[in-house]
Amino acid sequence: MSGTPSTAGVRAATPEDAAFLREMLAIAADWRPGSPTRPVPEVMREPALAHYVAGWPRRGDFGFVGEVERPVGAAWCRLFTADDPGYGFVDGATPEVSIGVRAAARGRGVGTSLLTALVREARRRGHPG
Repeated sequence: MSGTPSTAGVRAATPEDAAFLREMLAIAADWRPGSPTRPVPEVMREPALAHYVAGWPRRGDFGFVGEVERPVGAAWCRLFTADDPGYGFVDGATPEVSIGVRAAARGRGVGTSLLTALVREARRRGHPG
């Protein structure tokens, strides 16, 4: 997959994408270059991480899957409360963003396409930030 640039197709994430979002969460959690990605079950045992995808989709969740012949990345938003905040918690009206892209698809515009779709959808939904 590396080498030539490719345009990612982007589609709305569905309930059927829950397992793929868990995989992308593991990638997002261990994103640093040179860091091995932990197995999905290990990441899901951490409540502070698991709550980003547990029960996908909850009311108010939205996200997108990037595809280059197959799913290669995902970005999604979820609202949290002060009682159960995420790592980037601002307030209950501002969704938190999660994004993961498989290493082989990075640097090819997948992440940009996913974030662009998220911003458009957040604006459409009237989110403040």
